[in-house]
Amino acid sequence: MAEYPGIWDDTTKPVDEDRAEQDRFVAGRADIWHAARAMLFKAGELSPQPEQVVDLARFLAGDGNGY
Repeated sequence: MAEYPGIWDDTTKPVDEDRAEQDRFVAGRADIWHAARAMLFKAGELSPQPEQVVDLARFLAGDGNGY
């Protein structure tokens, strides 16, 4: 196994903090998207358009374009 150095090492690589932060950001955005979709559904929109969901999610996240 000499041609694959490190593959059998018991040491683990340190967690990439940038990747962890990005994962938390994406997870938070997914939660906001689901909340926006649920709000539209409860408001009577049985099949909300993706643009409607994205606009409401941006508003909820504070990412507004003029909100």
